[in-house]
Amino acid sequence: MKRMNGTISYQLRSRSAHCIRMDEVRAALKEMTRHKAPGLSGLVTEMIQATGEIGTQWILDLCLQCFDAVGWAAGRASGL
Repeated sequence: MKRMNGTISYQLRSRSAHCIRMDEVRAALKEMTRHKAPGLSGLVTEMIQATGEIGTQWILDLCLQCFDAVGWAAGRASGL
């Protein structure tokens, strides 16, 4: 990850990971159920939602890194 102008920007190793868009992450965060017990990370929905744009960018970067690491994005494009 690389920090530029106050935002976090993940430098993609592969262009195939561009299958997730920022608006999709925003919509998913908005639909998350509140007032639930935290997972293994200790984070709850309210904490993630309270981070605003920087948190949304962080979630996007995290997802892109995961998908890039396992090659799932290419499979998604082919319908797997």
